[in-house]
Amino acid sequence: GTALLRDFKRAEVAGLVRPNCTVVVDQVLFPGAPRLLWHLHASPRYCLEICSVPAPNGGEGWAAVAEVGDDDGSARAAAVQGGDPFPELSLLAAESDRLWQHWPGPCPPKLADALVARMR
Repeated sequence: GTALLRDFKRAEVAGLVRPNCTVVVDQVLFPGAPRLLWHLHASPRYCLEICSVPAPNGGEGWAAVAEVGDDDGSARAAAVQGGDPFPELSLLAAESDRLWQHWPGPCPPKLADALVARMR
């Protein structure tokens, strides 16, 4: 949930998120990462797509695939700083964080490999 956005912002600051790379994050709708999704959606630096992927339980999961562009998005990012852009985001983030506390763990390597192969 919220930790994903914190860690992603650290990666941005460290220069790990570079133009022309692809960022893939699994389990973005359940348990969820609403703040990270909003960050990727609101910034002109990213072209975001949500994709269906196999879930560990054999069902359907969802991954965010964001292509990183050349624009750093600083002007637009400054405009969305200072609070939640819509009231429901705080509620979604809190629920997501609660679900992550009970989530069994990271995506198994076999499913991660399938996602990478699908994205090629």
